[in-house]
Amino acid sequence: MVFLTVTGLQYATEIMFIASGVQYFMFVEHNSPILASVKIFPVCAGIIFGALTYRPWMYEKLNGNKLFVISAILSLVGVIWFSRLDYTVANSYWRYCIFSAFIYGYGINIFFNIYMNVVIESTPLHLQGVVNGILQTTSQVLLSIGNALVPSITGNVSYATTEEMKQYLQDKYRVIFYIMMGFQGVVLLLMIFCIQNNPSKRESEEDLQSVDCLNIEKDEEVFEKVESKGIN
Repeated sequence: MVFLTVTGLQYATEIMFIASGVQYFMFVEHNSPILASVKIFPVCAGIIFGALTYRPWMYEKLNGNKLFVISAILSLVGVIWFSRLDYTVANSYWRYCIFSAFIYGYGINIFFNIYMNVVIESTPLHLQGVVNGILQTTSQVLLSIGNALVPSITGNVSYATTEEMKQYLQDKYRVIFYIMMGFQGVVLLLMIFCIQNNPSKRESEEDLQSVDCLNIEKDEEVFEKVESKGIN
């Protein structure tokens, strides 16, 4: 249930981040659609960078759960930083977007790299298709909700030609940014909740496995003794 919620919120935040960013640069700062897309490209750059630099040993060395928390923190920091966008501030893009978008993209990439491994490793082979289908369905639903929230909040958007219109649109986008922060805050809380509970479960599973191994070894010793006595 935790993975379903977190995965859905990650998808919803991602589409809201990209859609609101492109619209902001187009309608508030009057950039062309291509330039607005290029300005929001650091999100993709962060995802690509994370995919190229991630290694499986990171999950094992950092116990997995810590990486989940790091991912949630990076994503939340990126969203909060991005929410500071302000057309009245000089070099607003360079101050509040380019690096925040990269950090956000890198953060969500860490999450998706790990959660795919967790799903594959912890799910029986005959149920992996079902689990992936459930996760994808949840993701599509939350993705649609996130995509619908942006136009629902901004309404009919047109190029802002006056200071009043620009301020009006900026206030609308700030509401979207706050919703994104709320989503990522929930993700962080869920990740912290997981890291408090999962270690104990893993330890108990490891203890059970060690006990099973000891029992098997004892059974083998008894079997060998019985065989040796029978031969004698």
